[in-house]
Amino acid sequence: MQHKPILILWPSFLIALVMTTAFFSVFDPMELTLHGQALFISPLAGYTAFFFASWALCALVSALTLYLQHSSAEINGFAPPAIVDDGNPDDPDARLRALVRRAAGQPQEQLQAAGIRLDPAARTVQRGSEPVALSTREFDLLQALMLNAGRVLSREQLEQHLYSWGREVESNAVEVHIHHLRKKLGADCIQTVRGVGYLLPKAAPAGGSAG
Repeated sequence: MQHKPILILWPSFLIALVMTTAFFSVFDPMELTLHGQALFISPLAGYTAFFFASWALCALVSALTLYLQHSSAEINGFAPPAIVDDGNPDDPDARLRALVRRAAGQPQEQLQAAGIRLDPAARTVQRGSEPVALSTREFDLLQALMLNAGRVLSREQLEQHLYSWGREVESNAVEVHIHHLRKKLGADCIQTVRGVGYLLPKAAPAGGSAG
């Protein structure tokens, strides 16, 4: 999910090469002046300085453009990646993104599943009658699971919800948050479906607290 620097540096390199060629096809580096004074620089020094200055400028403009294309919410990791089309309703990835987008854009009712109550507006969670304190990532992960209660979500789907475009994700980030949620909500609240992903059941586990 990390944006590779080569995608910025390589196009900038080509543009700088074209700019350098075009500039020195018109101007002789030996005749360049500054405030009316001749610079007396060698052709090689002139070509080199102009090329690297152009490359740095093009790379900076490209990076700034990519940065500004994303909202401050996405950049700081407080919102899921924007999706224009819900796509195939049978596609679990599209369904998760559509649910999260709708949830982020309008007032929501409380979610209840597996004996857990989650209030998206107040960002509070209760297990039975007991309040549970969660971190921002833990809350967002639990919300994604509760929006899809009874469905298995893959680690990749959960990463898309938790982390914005361009952010590097540790390989075990989702597993760590799942571990913390189980410690706080009960070991049986989130089920692991081996080789597939994670599932939060609609009903409270047998013997669990339903409130």
